Amino acid sequence: MRGIEAACKAWRAAGEGEFLSEALRKITVSVQDEERELAATLSYAAMRRRSLWVHLVKKCLRKPFESLSPEARDILVVGTAGMFELKHFALPSLANALVSIAKVECPSEAGLINAVLRRVSEVGKGEMARLEASAELADQALLSGMPLWLAKMWADEIGIPAAKKLLKMMNMRSYLSLRLSPSAQPESVIASFSSVGRRVWRSPLFSYSLRTAFTAHPPSLPGYREGFWTLQSESSMAAIDVAGCFWKGGRVLDMCAGRGVKMGQMLQRWDGVFVEGWDASLAKVRAAGEELDRLGVSNSAFKLKTGDALYLEPEETPHLIVLDAPCSGSGTWGRHPEGKWRLTRRRLGEIAALQKRLLDRALSLIPPGGTVVYITCSLLRAENEQVVGDIMTSRSDAVELEVIRESLPLRRGRPWGYYILPTLPWLDGFYIAIIMKR
Repeated sequence: MRGIEAACKAWRAAGEGEFLSEALRKITVSVQDEERELAATLSYAAMRRRSLWVHLVKKCLRKPFESLSPEARDILVVGTAGMFELKHFALPSLANALVSIAKVECPSEAGLINAVLRRVSEVGKGEMARLEASAELADQALLSGMPLWLAKMWADEIGIPAAKKLLKMMNMRSYLSLRLSPSAQPESVIASFSSVGRRVWRSPLFSYSLRTAFTAHPPSLPGYREGFWTLQSESSMAAIDVAGCFWKGGRVLDMCAGRGVKMGQMLQRWDGVFVEGWDASLAKVRAAGEELDRLGVSNSAFKLKTGDALYLEPEETPHLIVLDAPCSGSGTWGRHPEGKWRLTRRRLGEIAALQKRLLDRALSLIPPGGTVVYITCSLLRAENEQVVGDIMTSRSDAVELEVIRESLPLRRGRPWGYYILPTLPWLDGFYIAIIMKR
C-alpha cells in the first residue's frame, strides 16, 4: 500500500515540474526497500508511456477525461500502468489500494475509479493487441509512449522503419551500470552486492564497469559511500573514453560540468590531468564538489566555478574542452521519461540556439591544434548534426576528427559526429563530435 501511495505522490510531483527520480527519493526516504522498489517501478512505468495509459483510460470512460479531478486522473493513469506493467502484483490488490487512496483524495470519484480500473483490465488487452499489430507510425508512437510530433520528426530524419525501431529501443527499461574507481577490485564489489542479494557482473565494453538488472537508490547500495563506484550509463563512460583519446596533455575544461560525474571519470582515468569545471547552477557545482570528495580526488587536481559558460574565463588556456551541452535529454528518456512530455518544438529551437553559442565559444577558447569534444545525450539531429554543421559552415578554423574505436557501438551521424543508440538497458542515446581548431 505504501509503495502504491508513494508512486501516486511522486507522479503528481513530476507533473508539477520535479524530476521523478528526485521526487521518489524525497517521498520514499522512510519507506522500506521493497515498497520503494514498487513505487519506482510503478511511477516510471506510468511516466514512460503516459500517453498510452491516458488513451486506454479514455476508452473506458463514459465522460470526458478532462472533467475528472486531477487526483482522479492521476490515480487512473498510474493504476492503468500498473495493470499492464506490474508482473508480480495481484491486480485486484492494486485496484483496491488505489480505490482506498481515492477515498481519501477524491472520495466522490472513488466508485468511478473502481469501475474504470476493472474495465481497463478487460478492454485494454484488446486495444493493446490492436496497437501491437498495427504498422501505423501513430499507433507505434502511442504504444511506445512517444509524443507523435517527435515520432514524426524521427521518421522525417531517419525514415519510418528506422524511426519505428528507435521507438521500441526507447521504451526499453533501463538498468544501473556502475563505473568502478581505480582502487576498487571488481570481484570484491561483485561479492559485496551478492551479500545483500543483488547480482552484478562485468561489462563487456569496459574493464572498469559493472552491469546490474535492477534500479535502486545508490546510497543504499554497498560501496557507494566509500567511493568504490559511481552510477553512470555506459554511453556516458564511452563519451569520456573517446574524449580521452584526444587528450595529449595540458589543461582540460569541462564547460558544463553538472554534478561532476564525467569530470570524476576524467580525474580517475586520465593520468595526471587537471580539470577546470564550470556550471551555471551553484547547487550542481556544490554537488560536483561533494562527488569528487566522495571519490577521494585530490583538491589539487581540479577547480570548480559557478557561472555562465558563455562569459566565464578559464584560469589557464585549455588544450581540450569537453562540452557536455545542455540538451533535451532525449537519449535518456528511458531513465528520465518526464523530459519527453515537457519538450516542445519551441523549446527544442531554444536549446539548439544555446548549443551553437556554446560550441562557438568553446572553439574560441582553445588555441590552434586544440580540440573540443561536443557531447549531448540526445538523438535529435537539431541538437547534433545541425549544430555541428552550422558551426563548421560558419568557422573556417574548425575541422572534424574521425573517431576509431571498434570496441564501442558508435554509428556515424549524417554527416557529422557519432551516435550511440540505446540498444541495451545500460546504454543511453548519446552523440559525440570531435572538432579541432586549425
